[in-house]
Amino acid sequence: MSNILKTIDLADGRAVLFDAAIDDYRAQNLTCFAPDGTVRWQASLPANTGPDSFVDIAIDEDAIRAITWSGWSIWFNPVTGTENKSRFVK
Repeated sequence: MSNILKTIDLADGRAVLFDAAIDDYRAQNLTCFAPDGTVRWQASLPANTGPDSFVDIAIDEDAIRAITWSGWSIWFNPVTGTENKSRFVK
């Protein structure tokens, strides 16, 4: 995972969606960085979804909404990375 697909500037950092490698079974490819470049948090994929990765991110009200390849929308707190809610949308 080295190619960047999308970034979101936050008040105190940046969320980065990395491209998942084709051979990654489960790619934890959404990371939030502090302004100094250190990792603040890394988003967790839903459990028991088999092969999966994050495919898109957006700001949705006060959260980062991430879409997974398996069809889930997950809203993360942009400061802590805590999952606020999730919904199957596929």
